[in-house]
Amino acid sequence: MKFIALALSFLTVAPNSFDTAVKKKGFGHRLEELRSISQLESLPERQNGKPYDGPIIDSLQHVHIGYGQVKRWIEKGNRLPVNPKDLPGIIKSVDVKHAITMETPRTKGLRGDDVAIEFGKKHSTYSAFCSPHFVADANRGRDASWRIDRIDQRLTDGECIGVGEVGIMHWDKTEKHKQLGLSSDPHSQKLVTIDIDHPNLHRVFDIVNKHKVPIFLHVEPYNSARDVDDTQKYMDWYQEICRQYPHADFILSHNSMMEPEKLYEVFEHCDNFYSQVKIMEHNRWKFYWKFHDLHIVNDMDYRFKERWAKFIEKWPDRMMFGSDIKLRNFLEKPNNRYNKLIGNLRVMVGGLDKNVQKKFMYGNAKKVFNLDI
Repeated sequence: MKFIALALSFLTVAPNSFDTAVKKKGFGHRLEELRSISQLESLPERQNGKPYDGPIIDSLQHVHIGYGQVKRWIEKGNRLPVNPKDLPGIIKSVDVKHAITMETPRTKGLRGDDVAIEFGKKHSTYSAFCSPHFVADANRGRDASWRIDRIDQRLTDGECIGVGEVGIMHWDKTEKHKQLGLSSDPHSQKLVTIDIDHPNLHRVFDIVNKHKVPIFLHVEPYNSARDVDDTQKYMDWYQEICRQYPHADFILSHNSMMEPEKLYEVFEHCDNFYSQVKIMEHNRWKFYWKFHDLHIVNDMDYRFKERWAKFIEKWPDRMMFGSDIKLRNFLEKPNNRYNKLIGNLRVMVGGLDKNVQKKFMYGNAKKVFNLDI
């Protein structure tokens, strides 16, 4: 219980967090306007219950992305608040039994593949996924056959346990808060995408189907800044590939980034589809506006939106938690940010049906990833 007590000691839940954040950012005069634009604020919330006090598997981390870079920083004599080798101890401190690490969808800096595999080999509480960077190769017009061959060999050798996170459609989400005049931050995310009929993508599907392993798909069907709604296109495609590749487990990243009613239809037709759930952290302004139209499960008050709480309870064997945390997030505030996230997550999950909590936090990931823990 000492793990739980430590995690809960970092709780940061605050009432009326949206109002507070809007005013803190200097947009108090636009409060009602922004509330009406948000696709989260009007949705009813599930009341939190007694915190979940069981084990956790974090099904989605990106802790190795900067691992090689951080290692080089250390070698140059720079001092960092936390060393990557300490990450297993950090997750253990909040009773996270195991974590899955993989690459993010991106088009540059593709040298992280080997680092992910090596990180998984070094730490028994981490497992690694094979690289998704055949997508980046397709984006840049490069031959990806060698990379796909390597995925097949690594799965054969047991060096990785799946493939991901494959960026089917990853928009530049920073356009949204810039368009609303909420940020002048020059940073922009890269567009990462691959045609759903691309032969490289289906070759990888063949491989995961052969090995009977999971694959993470990152799909953003909406882009409010560009008035895009491709939901039906992807829903139809999901139903095609689940039949075409029946031995693969498809995991949709970040609660599928569509409405639960539409994910419901996918689950009804596809027994081999799952969804990973991330939660939005308190007072994360840019995160909020990037994801408010992508149907995130909670807002700034650390309570499940009722529609997602009901959905998880309706499909208790298909949904799993994954923080989606990146190494640099650990480094920002050592032993702090991740602990806060897990502490608030435990409170949120306490509002779910008691029989669902452990499946969502632990059991489903253990089964899908075939973990011997």
